[in-house]
Amino acid sequence: MNKMSNHTHLFDRYSRNARLYPAFLGILPAFVTIYMLFPEIYETIGKTIASLAVGCGALTLIASSVRHFGVKKETKLYKLWGGTPTTIWLRHADKNLDPVTKSRYQNFILKKVPGFVLFTPQEEKADPIRADDYYKSATKWLLEFTRDKKRFPLVFEELVNYGFQRNTLAIKPLAIFIIFLSIILTATTVYSQHISEWYTDVKYIVPTFISIISLFLWIFIISPNWVRSAANSYARALLASCDGNANLRKFSKHNRKTSK
Repeated sequence: MNKMSNHTHLFDRYSRNARLYPAFLGILPAFVTIYMLFPEIYETIGKTIASLAVGCGALTLIASSVRHFGVKKETKLYKLWGGTPTTIWLRHADKNLDPVTKSRYQNFILKKVPGFVLFTPQEEKADPIRADDYYKSATKWLLEFTRDKKRFPLVFEELVNYGFQRNTLAIKPLAIFIIFLSIILTATTVYSQHISEWYTDVKYIVPTFISIISLFLWIFIISPNWVRSAANSYARALLASCDGNANLRKFSKHNRKTSK
């Protein structure tokens, strides 16, 4: 356990929350099932395998794999939504922001982002792809502008939440598959041992309960709309950084120093 804690310490908060935790959530039913039905495996073999796996970089592999699936899922989500939330929110036709706030953000970006062009509603409608390119460029600038976690804690918090929910959705098929394997394992064990009153034994009740609750969660809660809610919260926090004038002065001063 100490070895795993020390190894996990190597991951920053984003990697733990947004990459490792979705994976652990996905394998939870299987872990509980094996632990409850075959405790001897955990005692004799499980700990050794876990230590070796962590020592061989299994956590890094898991985090990397979850990120890979998350990025692929994100591309599909953007197509489903019609663009990234920040791009959508900056469009004149979108109503997520009131006109006054949107105008303030757009003017801020116009003044501070090199090469940015602010389209009129008519120009945006006539050439939406080109307008979106400028909004995407502005978003990239804001991402760099808000990279400091201490100065923009809310942006980072929403980024972590979004990363967790996006990556959790990305591994949904695998998680559901693992749940069904866990249920089959429990049922097979009950059947092979001819246990008639399995529902009175905690050994079988707990993994069954965890599997059913997990299945409900993965099927009915974890969805594109669930992720979009987090994505919108992240977009709101990221765009709200346009009001961070004090931070902007520090950021601009830093850019001038590094450009000399």
